Amino acid sequence: APNESSKSAAQPALDVEHAAMVSFSHFTLACGLLGLSVWLQGCLSNDDGVEEGVAEDESGECAPVMLEPPIPGVLGGVDRPKIILGQDIDWPGYAYMGTPPESDFGTEGIGNDIAKGLPSVCDIDVEVTEVRWSDCWGNAVIGDGVATGELHGCMTYTHTFGARNRFCEFSTPILMDNKPAGILVRLDATGKPVIDGNSDLSGLKVVDVVGWAPTADTLALAENKCTKKRFTG
Repeated sequence: APNESSKSAAQPALDVEHAAMVSFSHFTLACGLLGLSVWLQGCLSNDDGVEEGVAEDESGECAPVMLEPPIPGVLGGVDRPKIILGQDIDWPGYAYMGTPPESDFGTEGIGNDIAKGLPSVCDIDVEVTEVRWSDCWGNAVIGDGVATGELHGCMTYTHTFGARNRFCEFSTPILMDNKPAGILVRLDATGKPVIDGNSDLSGLKVVDVVGWAPTADTLALAENKCTKKRFTG
């Protein structure tokens, strides 16, 4: 998980009238097929009579082997792990919604492109789904979508010091470490900054944008490039 994304594919919903027509028998059939697919995944044997993708439980009966952390309502990988990654669509270039002819309103961006390329170099399959950035990261805490297991992870975070490392495990960066952040200050009547670049910010109030990088605690760990010392205010 690399630079800040912020912020990938919704399932078409049945309208109320159509949903009302779905009978109990259809539901039973769907559940039966799902159960059969799980059984096939976990309990079939190969030509040599050796069971594949199974493990024996305490009763000695075969049980499916999970290849990745399970997500409710999502059938896992059969031959290799299937990883579900989320991204928002409000950070053009990094994470956005594509429009024709680029794509038919699918998830796009640098993060999406790299994720879709992972199966060619790693023994995994990857699905990218659109989420809100709040499912990935909140007010100095991990987002609910990741915390509750609705996703295996999110993409295009900025890997900062502090809170994010307490909640998240990051991949190797996908972007170069060349995107410094600064502090915006207002100008006085002569057009000069009201805060000198050598200030350690003592006695000053600094505003942090919630949910985005850097997090508020990052400032205490950052070095003032003018003085080569950390901020203490």
